Amino acid sequence: MANLRQFIETHLIADSDQYRNNAERLLSRTFIFEHALDMEPCSTLYLLEDWFNSPNGDPEWLYMLKRQEYLQDLILGYYETQNKLYLKTIKAYIMEWIQMNYIDEQARYSSWRTIDTGIRLLNWAPAIRLLMQENQLSDSEINDLDAIINDQANYLEQHYISKYDLSNWGILITTGILVYDAINPNTIDQTQVDWSMTRLEQQMTLQVDLEGIHWEQSPLYFIEVFRSALCVWTAYQSNGLIISAEITEALERMLKILPYYIRPSGKLLQQGDTDAVNILGFQQTAQWLLGKRREDMVEQYDLLLLTMMINHPIEIAYHEDLKIPDYFEAVSSGNYFYQLKGDYWHFYNGRIGSGHGHAASNHLDLTINNQDILIDPGRYTYVDSKERRQLKAADSHNTVIIDNQFPTQIKDSWKFGQALKLGGIVSVQRNRDVIVKSHFSGQQNEQYTRYCVWLAEISVMVIFDVVEAAGEHTKQTNWVLAPNLEVALKTKYVQVAGLNTTGAIYTSEPGISVQDQLYSEKYNQLAQTKKIVCEQSFEDYVVSYTVIGDNALIETVHLASIKQSGSNQSVAPQYCYGVTIRLKNQTTYTIAIQHENTIVGDKLYTVDGHLMYGTVSLAENNQVMTLL
Repeated sequence: MANLRQFIETHLIADSDQYRNNAERLLSRTFIFEHALDMEPCSTLYLLEDWFNSPNGDPEWLYMLKRQEYLQDLILGYYETQNKLYLKTIKAYIMEWIQMNYIDEQARYSSWRTIDTGIRLLNWAPAIRLLMQENQLSDSEINDLDAIINDQANYLEQHYISKYDLSNWGILITTGILVYDAINPNTIDQTQVDWSMTRLEQQMTLQVDLEGIHWEQSPLYFIEVFRSALCVWTAYQSNGLIISAEITEALERMLKILPYYIRPSGKLLQQGDTDAVNILGFQQTAQWLLGKRREDMVEQYDLLLLTMMINHPIEIAYHEDLKIPDYFEAVSSGNYFYQLKGDYWHFYNGRIGSGHGHAASNHLDLTINNQDILIDPGRYTYVDSKERRQLKAADSHNTVIIDNQFPTQIKDSWKFGQALKLGGIVSVQRNRDVIVKSHFSGQQNEQYTRYCVWLAEISVMVIFDVVEAAGEHTKQTNWVLAPNLEVALKTKYVQVAGLNTTGAIYTSEPGISVQDQLYSEKYNQLAQTKKIVCEQSFEDYVVSYTVIGDNALIETVHLASIKQSGSNQSVAPQYCYGVTIRLKNQTTYTIAIQHENTIVGDKLYTVDGHLMYGTVSLAENNQVMTLL
């Protein structure tokens, strides 16, 4: 059983160089927020001169400052060097917050926010414990700190509102009180501790569904909630306290979904307000703490979680291997995930979640052979601005837009002006092939349906889009591309070349152009990528296909010829529509959809010579099967 000091001294901390370098900067009051799980990172260096005016104009910088997550960097610096200057700096920053934000009566309470106060208590818990262990606090200082901590806990309870039960804020509030009490017992009033535990149990029940998905539709805030609740679990285990089965079970559900939020690159899936950051250290630590062994576990651990063991180590009993199937159906939240080796895709059509959600219904993320192809372009800022609204809007996602209006509209940085009528997802696995059918309705009863057919053996994605809207309209289809791709319009397809794969995107849609698209890998970082935009006019009904695969594999793609059995009449695409893919090895795949029931004439169709019946059918060479 290794303790916190041993984890640090044996160099088992993930991103330890980053923590070490930041600890050095903090000695000279120089701040940068660039840890992988910083909620609002900022990669620009600033000298701390003012606790009340942001050096970059973004109030989130001040929120990060007052949460004092950087104290863990100084803890690592002390354990690695035994230099007590790190301890003195920990104490100095805590006392400076008190001087500027507590002793100053004009700033007390008015300069606080509940979320930051909860996070600060969690970060103070191991830091103050270390100061006491190393005799850096006098008895009078400890008494003063106890009173100030109790006042913060009381502030959190008094300013708690019911909507926090369904917010990451609520969990970040209650976990701060619970962690502080577990690591530093007999400091916070027991009634507030009991209140916090009751609230946390309620929050986890409401916010984490039975499949482990957090309701806000943001993997980053899923992890913030998971990590904070796991801090409580770890602190309780370390100090011999009992935690409820409901919280443990919720954490285990979250652990099962966690691997599906990670793309083959190791970066976090950018859905909603999320950054593309590496979370390997957190993932491995969560698996280790919850006793779920994986063959590919790496000895790299999350520092914050390990500081929860500052009093005592934890003995871990591995009681179950963590099995990760190729796919995960998160039906209640409207998410579908697939991952196998270097292939990965994620499909979304569910509730919009909180203000961290984006207008992205029927959005598809896609990676083929370790090459990201289709992405969500991130969040950039929470300041209500043109960039913020643009990145949240449907136009920045892989969606279909009718008449330049998506059913879900962005009102401002945090609110929606209107939302689509909820639809749903149907998914089927046939051997290794996967079919996802998704549908929703717009404000004028326009109908949007997307079929995704994944041909696993050849790593090809086939997408059918069906739109129904009475009268004459325009349709726009967006495909937002990963920023490292070189894009070239060819005669019959769009080539997207990356380091691992040169992809090809074939589409039946006319009016293809390549346009600039805002992209933000991390908060406060703004760049450009490209997106493919397809535009066309239609009346009443339109069906189209898009095929995405490895350019080295595909020879041709064409619209299939459709005939209805017993009829020489042309077939309307809503009744049968298909595409044929010919590979360079001459294998052919014909995929067809029958979106609407046929009620006039025979229900059997010939699709490029193959007899087919069913919602989705596939012919590989001459072998035909109904997939859906």
